[in-house]
Amino acid sequence: PGVEIPSFLREQYPDEMTVILQHQFWGLKVKEDQFEVALTFRKLPATLVIPFAALTAFFDPGVQFGLQFKSVEGEAKGSGPAQVSPPLPAPEQNQSVPDEPQQAAPEKPSAPAEVVSLDSFRKK
Repeated sequence: PGVEIPSFLREQYPDEMTVILQHQFWGLKVKEDQFEVALTFRKLPATLVIPFAALTAFFDPGVQFGLQFKSVEGEAKGSGPAQVSPPLPAPEQNQSVPDEPQQAAPEKPSAPAEVVSLDSFRKK
């Protein structure tokens, strides 16, 4: 719902498709509830409009980080905003400010660093 893609892509990927944004994309526009990007498919330019609610996964291979999004069972799509718990109260803070900054305890002097010759690790 809300996904806007060309008909030839919808025919080829009726349920789900993977979109990779790496080097050749244009016109990336990010809005509060969706993003829009221009790509080429079969040498034809196409603009995709994808609501964030339609995303099922995200992966960034550059940093090997990924997320999978799953819908909550029993929740009807488009049934309104998700229920959010009320925010927790802020932790109590000390209102008094010390007159002088506290100084960290002096560190014990560590053993001096040992210098190692790289020649001992080289193959002969």
